[in-house]
Formats: sequence, C-alpha cells, structure tokens
Amino acid sequence: MAQEEKPNPIQTQSEEEGGMRPGNGDIRVLLVGINDYKDERVKDLGGCISDINRVESFLKNRFGIEPSTPASNTGSDPIKEFKTYPIPHDGYNQLMICRLEDGQATYANIVQAFHDFLKPAGVNDRVWFHFSGHGTQSPTAEEFFNLEGGEDQCLVCHDFTVDAETKEIKNLLADKELAVLLNEVASGDGGTPHMVITLDCCHSGGATRDATISDHNFKSRHTVVDASGLRLLGSYLNGHYTELVKRGGHLEAPASAHVVMTACNNLQLAGELGGGFFTAGLIDALESVGGKISYADLQVRTRAAVRKKGRDQTPQFDVLGGAKAYTRFLEGTPEGDPDKYEVKFQNGAWTVACGAIQGMSTQAMQKMATSGNQPILLEVFSFESADKEKPAAIAKILEVGPQYSTIGPLEEGGELGLDARGSYYGMLNYFPAEPSFVKITGTPDAVQAFKDNWANYSKIGAKNIHFATEPDPDKPQDLEVVIGPDSYRIKDRQTGKFADAEYGLATPNEVLIDLIQIVNWRRLRDLENTDPKSNLKVRIDQEDGSFQLKDKITLKIDFEGKGDIVVEPQPEDQGNTLVLKATKTNSISNDHPNERYFHLTPKITIEGKTEPLYFYLFKLWSWYGITADEEKKSEGVAADKTKLLEFQRFRWGIAEEEESDTAYFKLVATSEELDYHQLLQDGVWDGRGRPKLEFKPEASGFKDWAVATLKVTIVRES
Repeated sequence: MAQEEKPNPIQTQSEEEGGMRPGNGDIRVLLVGINDYKDERVKDLGGCISDINRVESFLKNRFGIEPSTPASNTGSDPIKEFKTYPIPHDGYNQLMICRLEDGQATYANIVQAFHDFLKPAGVNDRVWFHFSGHGTQSPTAEEFFNLEGGEDQCLVCHDFTVDAETKEIKNLLADKELAVLLNEVASGDGGTPHMVITLDCCHSGGATRDATISDHNFKSRHTVVDASGLRLLGSYLNGHYTELVKRGGHLEAPASAHVVMTACNNLQLAGELGGGFFTAGLIDALESVGGKISYADLQVRTRAAVRKKGRDQTPQFDVLGGAKAYTRFLEGTPEGDPDKYEVKFQNGAWTVACGAIQGMSTQAMQKMATSGNQPILLEVFSFESADKEKPAAIAKILEVGPQYSTIGPLEEGGELGLDARGSYYGMLNYFPAEPSFVKITGTPDAVQAFKDNWANYSKIGAKNIHFATEPDPDKPQDLEVVIGPDSYRIKDRQTGKFADAEYGLATPNEVLIDLIQIVNWRRLRDLENTDPKSNLKVRIDQEDGSFQLKDKITLKIDFEGKGDIVVEPQPEDQGNTLVLKATKTNSISNDHPNERYFHLTPKITIEGKTEPLYFYLFKLWSWYGITADEEKKSEGVAADKTKLLEFQRFRWGIAEEEESDTAYFKLVATSEELDYHQLLQDGVWDGRGRPKLEFKPEASGFKDWAVATLKVTIVRES
C-alpha cells in the first residue's frame, strides 16, 4: 500500500470520547477582506470588511473574549502586529488573529502571512483562513494545460493588475499557489494543524449574471481578467513550480488535509448586500449552535441560511487530504452522525439525500411493498428547533432515486407540515439495503452475548446485517465472526483470510464498527443500475431484433512509471479488470528500493448526448477504505460530440512487504450534486497503522449505473 492516500486508522469509540485534540493549542486565524482595489478596472466592493468583522466577533464571543467588537487593523506591519487573546476555557491557549484589509491585502502580504503567521502552527493548533473579495478565472501556465484544462481559479489580491502592453497577469493568488501555501503550513516542524478554508468570492470564473440581478444594491464578487497572454510558470510563488521541475519532480499541486467551504458552485455568482451572503449564512449557522457543529451539518445549515436570504447561490463544501466531514468546526474532534441525511424541498417535492448510491435498495423497497411489511419511515428534525428530541414530521419513503429519495406524509392526502425554506435532516427507522449475512461461531453463551450486544447497537448500518449460525444457500455468509476463549476474530469467507488483529472480548463494538465498514464497502462496489431507460446508456438495435445497452460514459486510467508498464491480458468474463506487472525498471521506488508504485491519472470519456452531469470517482482500497476525488462537472454534450474530463493524478502501488494489491475505481455520474462524504470511510486498521483485514478477491462482474468501474491489481514482478 505504498500510496499517498492511506488514511489514519479508524478511531474506536473510546478514542472518540476523548474530545479535544491532544494538548492545549492555539487558534490562528488569517482574515483577508478587500473592498477597495488598486486597479480602477476592478469594481470595488462594499461588504468584505464587514465579513471579517463578523468572523472576528463570532470568534471572540465563542471563546468568551471581550470586547466583542473588532477594530480595524491600521498598523504599518499587520502581519507582525497580529492580535492575541488568551482563551479562558475549552482547553485552548490563545486566539491569534491577523487581519489584512484593503491596501494591506496585497499578493506579497497574503503569501507572507501564510509563511510568518500560519506556518508556525503545530499539531495541537487550529488554522482558519477566510477570504472575502473578488474571485476570477484566468489562463494558466502552458505547462499546466494537461492538468487543469487551461485555467486557474484565483483570489483577486488588492494589487491585482494586467500589464497594458504585455497582458501579463500580476498578483492573482491561483489555486495552485494556495495549495502550496497550505501544504507548507501542513508540513511545518510542529506537525499538521487542523485547517479550515472559507472563501466568500466567485473563484470559478463562471458566466456572470449581473444583468439578471433585480436588486440594484447587489454586487457580484466576480471580476473578469482581460488577459490574452498565458501566465508564466515561474510566476507561481516566486518560481516554486519551476524549481520543482528542475529537481525532477512531477508538475502537480501538493495535497494537504483541510476542509474548504466556498460561497457558490461553478455556475453561480457569490454576492453581497451589506456583507457577503455566504459569510452571513456561515456565521448565522455557527452562532445558532455556539460553534459546536460538524462540517457536514454546518454545510446544510449554511445553504439553508443563504436560501432564506433569497439568493440563487449554493455554498460548496469539501474535505481534502484525509480531513473528515463529521468533525467539529475548527476543532477537528468527532462530531455529528453520517446516518443523518439532508431533507429539502426541490423540484416540487420533499426529498431526503439518501438514494441508491448510498445503498437504499429499490429491490428491498419492492419486496416490502409486496409483502405488506412496514414502510421505511423517516423522522425529520429541524436544525432550528429548540427541542432536538422531537421530530418536526414523520415521513415515509415514496420512491428511491439515484441519490435523492422522495418522501411524503404517512396518510394519503396528508401534509408533512414543513417549511420549504427551513433547514432539516432525517434519520431512517431502518436502512432498506439488501441484508448482509454474517456467520457466527463460538459457544452458545458467547454467541448469544454477542448477538444481544449487536441488537442494542445504535448505528443504522448495523440494522441490516444479520447473523446466522447454520449454513443457508439462500443467505450467503461472506463474513464470519469467530469467538474464542479470549478474543473475537473476523474472517473473510470469500478468501478464507482472518483479520490480522484480534479483538478483546470486552470490545464487541469494535468488531461491529469494522463489519459495518466491510459491508458498506461491498455495497458500493456492487452498486448496479439495471434500468434500461437510463439516459446514460444508448440502445443499439441488432439485426435479429434484439438490442444492447452501451454506456455513454467510460473510465480509463493512464499509468506512468519509469518505463513501459506491462498489462496482463484478462479473459472477457473478467469485465473491466487490469493487472499490471511492477518491476524494478518500470516502477518508482524513491528511497525504498522494494516499493513498486505508479502515477495514475483517471480520465472520463463522454460520448453522445447527455444533460449536465456531476462526476465522482470513488477509490475502494484493499483495507476497506473509501476515498473520493473532488467532483468534476461537465456541461451537456451534443449528440454527435465527445468530451474528455480528467481527475487529478495520484500515486498508488505495493509496499516493500507486499507481493500485490488490488483496488476498485468506481465512477458515479449524476444529474445533481452528491453529498459523497457520507460514503467515505477510513477502512479496517489495527492500532499500529496496519490493516486488520485486506481485500484480495477473485474478480466479480459489474454492470454499473455509475457507467464505469475498473478493478486494478498491481503485482510484483522479478
């Protein structure tokens, strides 16, 4: 598993109860607000200083610091003259705030603030970078064309300009530069702090909609770069990427663990009216719960708060580099529950963000409908209610879609009584996926005690895993829990392999956590769409009157090493399966001569007419971990056209002690955005950073509605 994306071992319940990150730490906050721009061609804004004032006021109130009203930073060197406030509670040392306002927020100062103010943060500290100002999209350096499709997403610094003669772009902070700055903070001598990035700007460069804004006081936080020339590679952070290439490194933006929340999606404007709609919604949401909220829940509340302000603006959210969606804002401690699903009114119906992609089985729904079993019930709770124990409504699932399911009242003709502009989440009474069966062996008393504990376990994922003590051909038991005199062990009955680690008899919930992860992994791997009406398939009629369904979307992975990579031919019945031979001459090993790894670049081909689509690439690792790339968006494709998309390159291979490793790469295409963070998981690990149980399967076929699935095995070759 010599690859860059291996997550930390999963936390057990005892670790989650620990609360704070270890030791007292500082909170370092860099606030950048720009109303006034130096170049007269850039429209000035009016609410950006108000934004950073609100952020500072929230922080002071959150941590009991007086006075609560922030003062403008008028010092000659704001980076050195940042403000420090001792925190009287919550296990922190101090709150440190560096503000860069208007003329202070130059390109050089922002970069220096990362180096001098944020980089000293260590593993016990928290870092928050907030930017309010203009965003734009500009031509990238020629060397980046193959990576990004020709454009940088940029924050517009106070001293941004374009040379009138050469058209050279100056003083835009590009996404590739921000990635380097964050990586420098994460790589400091004191270890990686918990990092949060919030951007209240239009940094996508999408088509402006100023002409459709009815309120004449509204201002868009988007500016247009009038530049015909390309940016030079040496202009990124004083030649960072030029030096990288000189040293023989690969031209790619570094990754670091952080959470990022932005004001809008790629096709919308970030707006302000006295202050940024996104910043106001974010702080409103934080203040409503005193700041103690998971990132996943915060995103739901922030979106709802922005909708209440009447904005066609959808804040975006992502966790990168191993950060977690269900951790507390700014703290990084476990918070929230991935079994909560957003409930919202859209397209004329109430929906819950849980569909077939999350494992909601349409077959199970049909079986319940025909057998007369109870419907799938959803308790709907309001984020805004003072009574968190009382549901705002009880609904039932009416129809399962790919990622949203339609819900309705229990009684025919009834009403849910929910506010279409409210902020809600739902919890299912049980999860209607196809059940998984686990064989359990041991003494009768030990088996009964384990089953009793399972019955009382609160996670919804546990409710659809059933135990059997006798073989049953109609209920294949692919997993087994073996109870010995002193321990539990998990066995994969497909491979006959036991988990390397043993579980103490006093920790049955640890067994349950790992079983749920294994089952979730397999459900995502085996996800299918058999609906011939899918608009992501094309019907090909045969001469004999039959027809075939061909996917419009295909997934390919390019492999790079030091030499030619040999791909072993596979039988046709193995489906989309690749087996790569890794040798000393074709693989990359760096400082570990027995490692064998390659660089992989996933690529999507869209052929034929489609509507606009979102793409998510899930990586299902051998230790039952699930990670995902940042979403890709494609506009609609005409019937006679072909479009290519490319995900970011990553590294993967086999470690020194391994002879092979296998992973599945599963592409999901949807017409609406997917809250894919609910599907991610760390995998099954022991306490020493090694997998308890690995997936070494025989091939299994796929016919996936996600349109493309690749199984890849890398095998060590002498």
